[in-house]
Amino acid sequence: MTIEKNQAYNYAILNADIAEEAALMSSSEGYDAELDVSVNSFTSQLADIETVAADEIAVLVGGTDVDYMSTFENTNDNNELQSSVISDVSDSILLLQERETHATLKWYRRPSVIMISLMLFLYTFSAGISMSSELQMVLQGVCYSYNHGELTDCSSNGVQQANANIQKWTNFISSIIKILVSTKIGKMSDIYGRKPVILVTFIMTALSKFLLIFVLQPQYFSFNSFLASNLVDSLGGCVYVMLGSANSYTIDVVHEKNRLQAMGQITGALFLGLSLGPLFSSFLSASFSIEPTYLIGLSATMMFLSILLVILVIPESRGLKLKNKSRRLSVRSQREQESNPTFFYKLGLSSFFESFTSLKLLWVSRPIDFKNSLMRSDSEVSTETSHLLSNSNNLRIPITSTKLDMTARFNVILLLGVEILITFCISGASLPVALYLVYTFQINQNQLGLFVGVAAGLRAIVLTLFNPWMQHHLLEIFNHDSFNIDFIDVTSIGFAILCELIAALLASSSTTLTAVFLYVIFSSATGIASPVIHAALLKYNPSPGKNGEFFGALALIRNLINLISPWVFLSIYSFGLGIGKPQLIFYLIFIAFSLSALLMGNLKFHPPPS
Repeated sequence: MTIEKNQAYNYAILNADIAEEAALMSSSEGYDAELDVSVNSFTSQLADIETVAADEIAVLVGGTDVDYMSTFENTNDNNELQSSVISDVSDSILLLQERETHATLKWYRRPSVIMISLMLFLYTFSAGISMSSELQMVLQGVCYSYNHGELTDCSSNGVQQANANIQKWTNFISSIIKILVSTKIGKMSDIYGRKPVILVTFIMTALSKFLLIFVLQPQYFSFNSFLASNLVDSLGGCVYVMLGSANSYTIDVVHEKNRLQAMGQITGALFLGLSLGPLFSSFLSASFSIEPTYLIGLSATMMFLSILLVILVIPESRGLKLKNKSRRLSVRSQREQESNPTFFYKLGLSSFFESFTSLKLLWVSRPIDFKNSLMRSDSEVSTETSHLLSNSNNLRIPITSTKLDMTARFNVILLLGVEILITFCISGASLPVALYLVYTFQINQNQLGLFVGVAAGLRAIVLTLFNPWMQHHLLEIFNHDSFNIDFIDVTSIGFAILCELIAALLASSSTTLTAVFLYVIFSSATGIASPVIHAALLKYNPSPGKNGEFFGALALIRNLINLISPWVFLSIYSFGLGIGKPQLIFYLIFIAFSLSALLMGNLKFHPPPS
């Protein structure tokens, strides 16, 4: 088989990668591609070759023999195979090497799930303190403007609809900013580390809380000022980017066999903070009659104190070699773009469209002859890391097939569909449900804070106590598949969907407070779904060294949904108010989760490895 000139450049880049990654893995210092003149010379020479015999291409990288399809040919049949095996193997080895290094550190300097859970708890706890106060003060500000300087009749339909519209537009515009920064922040966490990115999110949220102290005063309230304070928070990515950074941190420090439980724990820490924050503010407000303004100030103060704690206590999880490698690839990508500028690059729009390029990580491109028996788990490989690194000249990757694993791609698309529908309901329904409670049951700030705290607390309990128990028993019944979705994943997600369907059915059929509490109890199990879906998607991730970008892509999808879902739910809530059926939002939840169940029923399973 002959390879034409337009393919030679691809081979040159691949061989440059091989040489650079070999130097990277054999050196204790970071490798800088700019210093390797020989590689650049070799690349330029290969770029001018007219034809290359494909059967003469041999790949050398650290490790033992791996019968895995190399994916760098550029023909019409396989041009979608984008990730080279070299990157996958070296990234995995470097991750394992870093985990072994972490194990040698003292406990207070060692990156761990406990450390990142503490960080995530502090973020959501600090933000949760002001949650109900912000809702109350926004309503007062809208009421003050609607009634021309009077805080009267704030529960009227007109005020409620105006409040819903302001919240709808604010969420919509803020979500656009979150979409643009999500993958950027994910890539930055791969290049500069998890800790700096986490600090950026903390700082922007703290500044936003500080601005809200002044913005939410009824006499100063306006849509533009309220939007501006929310945009400051959005520049840091907010909770979805924070959760993505926490997930990336977790993948850096835990092995694959413990991944699902660890991701459940950090999601539980998130909901624990969202639970205790509102409960704490309700306690302070009820016991000491603290005004909502001071609670927002307390939230900002806690956020600034948390920043100091993150700086002084939370260790970095991403190793120097992986950061240098990501930085090198980023520089190379930028140079290629400058040398071959696209139409959007010439218009200055490349930064906007680059925000969506990370979605390619979710487009599975592995070959169909992917062999589980040869792709060993990281726990098995970790015992041989030193051997792999010391024998970096023995691996030849044979080219055997170019046919894509369409079952894997199909499953990922379905899982993303389920994730989108679940996120659509969670992000879209939270505010309308709170407004529904205020309107239907005339609850005050303290009662709303108590309700939010109990709801988030139940989810935290489910994730930290019930979910590990359920996963343990499911492992005794079903076999775990490290590379494809298995019955453990399907059972966990299906259980969460079933509970939410029951919850939505109860809340939509009755407007009593009992129905609402039953809704909270059953819907708490929905929290199981997201960490399980993320862990299942990671099984198909082609680039272990790009976990930050991978979770940035998931955060991008979530923020895209967050752009639409509050708009849809608040519009339906406003429509329901107009026809006297504010519980109409629960019908939408029921429909969305019914579609999720339908998607789950169409998942395809790979045969077990022989």
